[in-house]
Amino acid sequence: MKFSLGDIYGLTRSLQKLTDKELPIKVSFRLYKFMKDCSSEMEILEKSRVQLVEKYAAPYEDGKEKQVSDENKEEFQKEFGSLLNEEVEIAF
Repeated sequence: MKFSLGDIYGLTRSLQKLTDKELPIKVSFRLYKFMKDCSSEMEILEKSRVQLVEKYAAPYEDGKEKQVSDENKEEFQKEFGSLLNEEVEIAF
């Protein structure tokens, strides 16, 4: 099944909450497998997001996290939005 990275990004927290519920074992199994596959996609997405932050970050100040500079926010959002629209295949 195809999902956009944005869909997976949005689903992750909701799926985590579902694992706290008592579900039939087959449903639970499929949910955990789906979450595992989503998790690997999220790791790759996060690495890509960090690369974009590095690309568009303001000069680094000691003790502060790197942040996208105000002048580069629009370009960052455009590129990250494009990335979130990418589709990936995940078995479900």
